[in-house]
Amino acid sequence: MKYQILTLLSILSILSIIILITSCKTVETPNCIKNNSNEMIISWGEVQKNNIRTYYTVNTNLEIYLYVQRDNGNPPTVAKIGKMTAENYCNLFRELQKTIIQVQALNSPGDVSNFIEINDPKNNMRFKALWNPEFTNKGNKEFKELFTKYQEAIPVKKK
Repeated sequence: MKYQILTLLSILSILSIIILITSCKTVETPNCIKNNSNEMIISWGEVQKNNIRTYYTVNTNLEIYLYVQRDNGNPPTVAKIGKMTAENYCNLFRELQKTIIQVQALNSPGDVSNFIEINDPKNNMRFKALWNPEFTNKGNKEFKELFTKYQEAIPVKKK
């Protein structure tokens, strides 16, 4: 089953690259993002004890990607999943900012850990909250709720 998923992700990656190359248009940054933050990436996902990471990213072009990264030195498998609406992006981004200010630090790993990370290289800013999803306590409760909202923002392709 793992090989089928990896094969599917590889095919999706190739198709995503072809679509990306063949479609050119002007990309507008959401109005909640300042021009000096246009390289910001928000990530959320899962890290297993054996250092396998499965996570999503959304960039300021509103594109959502799925990454699967194994601890074997190879680059991650990447697939473009779809786009987030600007309204949803801005609502989640504001909630993420509020939660970061409210909680300030969270590093409570488990055998399987969830995380939300924001990386804004132009402003030299990076924040990562990491928690054990089996437990709910002060701090991780807010990030667990936000994590669920990010998961719900992933577009579901209809069959």
